[in-house]
Amino acid sequence: MPLTTVFHASLYGTICLAGFILGRAEGNFIPYLTILVAMVGYMLTEHYKKWMVTVPVANALGLVAFLVAAIEFTVGDREGKLLAGAHLVVYLNWIVLLQKKTNRQYWAMAALSLLQVAVASVLTNDSWYGGMLVLYSVVAMWSLAIFSLHQANQQFESGRREPVSRSPMAGSSIAMTTASVIMPSETWSTIRHDGSARWVTPRFILGVMTIAGMSLMLSGVFFTLVPRVWIGPRLSLGDEADGPVGSLGRNTMTGFTSQVKLGSLGEILENSTPVLQVRLFDSETDREIDVNQYCERLGYAEPLFRGIVLSRYESSQWLADVVFSSQDPLPRILAEPAVRQEYVLEPVGTDLLFVIGDVRACDLDGSERRRVVKHTTTSVLTRDSVGRSGSAERIGYTAYSAPMPAVVQPFAIMPVSSRLWQEYLSRNYLEDLLILNDDVAAIRPIVERILEEKTRQVGSKLTPVQQAVALESWLRDSGNFKYTLKQARVDLTVDPVIDFLINRKEGHCEYFNTALALMLRAAGIPSRLVSGFKGGDTNPLNGRFEVQQRHAHVWVEAFLTEPNGKFFWGTFDATPVAERNTELETIGGKMTFWQAMSSEISMFWSRYVVNVTLNDQEQGVYGPLRDWVASLGGQLKDRTGGIQSLLYGLFSILASPKEWLTVSGMLRLLIILVLFTGLLYVLRYGIKLSLKGFSKYSQKRKVERKVVEFYERFQKVIAQAGFKRDEAQTQREFALQVTHKLSHRLHDESVLKLPEELTELFYKVRFGDDIVDAATAQSLDDRLDRLESLLDTNRQRQHASKV
Repeated sequence: MPLTTVFHASLYGTICLAGFILGRAEGNFIPYLTILVAMVGYMLTEHYKKWMVTVPVANALGLVAFLVAAIEFTVGDREGKLLAGAHLVVYLNWIVLLQKKTNRQYWAMAALSLLQVAVASVLTNDSWYGGMLVLYSVVAMWSLAIFSLHQANQQFESGRREPVSRSPMAGSSIAMTTASVIMPSETWSTIRHDGSARWVTPRFILGVMTIAGMSLMLSGVFFTLVPRVWIGPRLSLGDEADGPVGSLGRNTMTGFTSQVKLGSLGEILENSTPVLQVRLFDSETDREIDVNQYCERLGYAEPLFRGIVLSRYESSQWLADVVFSSQDPLPRILAEPAVRQEYVLEPVGTDLLFVIGDVRACDLDGSERRRVVKHTTTSVLTRDSVGRSGSAERIGYTAYSAPMPAVVQPFAIMPVSSRLWQEYLSRNYLEDLLILNDDVAAIRPIVERILEEKTRQVGSKLTPVQQAVALESWLRDSGNFKYTLKQARVDLTVDPVIDFLINRKEGHCEYFNTALALMLRAAGIPSRLVSGFKGGDTNPLNGRFEVQQRHAHVWVEAFLTEPNGKFFWGTFDATPVAERNTELETIGGKMTFWQAMSSEISMFWSRYVVNVTLNDQEQGVYGPLRDWVASLGGQLKDRTGGIQSLLYGLFSILASPKEWLTVSGMLRLLIILVLFTGLLYVLRYGIKLSLKGFSKYSQKRKVERKVVEFYERFQKVIAQAGFKRDEAQTQREFALQVTHKLSHRLHDESVLKLPEELTELFYKVRFGDDIVDAATAQSLDDRLDRLESLLDTNRQRQHASKV
């Protein structure tokens, strides 16, 4: 394949890849159009060369591009302003693609593609970008290497460099004849090319790929070791909200802010991105407990991870105004028997901590200053504000809850202590949970009709618990309502809940349980909505119970009284179980090995690349490195088994696959790779040397010196005849030139073949492994004598003819 074709395919492929990366990160069709423009531009300007954008037209289009980008910047929000700059880069790239190409345009195309990839890094945190970034880096380095060859080829073909194989003693006619026979070696910008050889060879490809791999490894080391410290003021685009933003509202995942619009949870119900992973243990025996079994014993149909509590319903949205009640710092550990819940929570933009059941103690991993607080009235867990470094980071925490019950509980409850009861009374909290606004007052007759019918069936007055169960069953089990993620409303003049109950009769968990909470209030039962996660799957790679965004869920907590007079919060869920599970299977299905692998990669990318902090580096890199270096020094000082202990500690990582995805584990694997490569190099040459034997090696060195002496003698003999090798010539080119010129003076075939044969022998012995026997060496010596004699005779004849 011609070098020009390889270069065009490489560079235009890089442009298309950059457009794809930006398009996927933005989720807009504009960057994707770069692929189409690149193909059209190549066909018109490179292949057929029939139509190109002239410089004046390109300048005019550039002004139009700036104008369009300025309009986008003016009318857009914060992200829109960033996208305006990205689109400007795309527009300029289109203009360059349609112009006549010189090296200047090629450099502009490469630079603009790099800018697109850089902007994409701001628009997405997903792990796919990491893979695309590595691919782009390799493709870009390959394209730049081919670009260097392309520039050199342009110089050679344009004749900017004179052939360097001409002899100063040769006439112009002989030099021209030589150039037509011999493809000379040429040099441009440190690149030497043999005219008879290909540009792109397997050795060149291997070299570029090796350099690309080493560059990526080196950049990974720098990325790992450079401290994550923000220096200087943060960028402001002028559209920040006025005043401080609450801890529950900073870029929080949809459905977990202090204000939740009814139906907004549907935005994440079709997303399979991991949110958290958890493992449960018995705090006394350290025995692992199955998450599903523990939740079943507590009375949950499926695992429920409690998040934020929403208490006020106004204008089709839930408000969490009471979440900022009094706060109690929780102890870091619980001495009494409990279930230890170990969590890894992905960044969700909030200080909320998701847990199972009522938690009595909680501790943040790697944090001595920050504590976990429990909001008294709602039992919501959040991180306190001491030493807050932002909520956009992956965190680990350990919570302690009630021990596993001996038998399955018939009903999931959360007891209300006397202290909590007193706070409810002092704040009129339960009265707030009975408020039913006029826009949803149509619920009252529906509730009255349902409870009257249930009372007739039972034959006696219903208790509050029976009323709650009856309303839950009417929504979930009657068959009158259908679970769906579609949110098309029928009547826009009424509240969405009324539209759901009377007209649509289909929706997702927010509609079912909002309706249940308001129906309970209409029945005189205080109720509130809880937003969290329901269900999950066990990750087959690490054994953790994994919860994804599609498991987001809301349910209802109702304030009820036990027969013995004790108060408690009962958990109710009116969502049709089978239909919801079917929808979950459609979105994500049961976690397979490849899904688990994808999840692990996503979590690795999130933790160690996107959201890595200085504290993470201290715990995962700096601290372990200091400890390892200190241990290494101590082991080297120990004369008894120090090396063995060192090697065991280094190679023990190979038996622990779970450690491969940690930073310290990757560094140890890198050290092992370097040691293994060095060992292979030593063994390769050691075995080669031992197989050939020292005697053969010594013989080769002697013969090599002999051949070099032959070649040096050949150069002296030829120099006396007026032939001298130019520094830019290879030995083979010089031999071809000498043979061609001697053919006009000598007619001895054995002597005429001597320059090429001697040169080939020189290459084989000097750079290969060939051994010259004594007979060949003697033949060379005799033929050199013959050449010297013939040249002397020829010089004498020329001198006599002149005299």
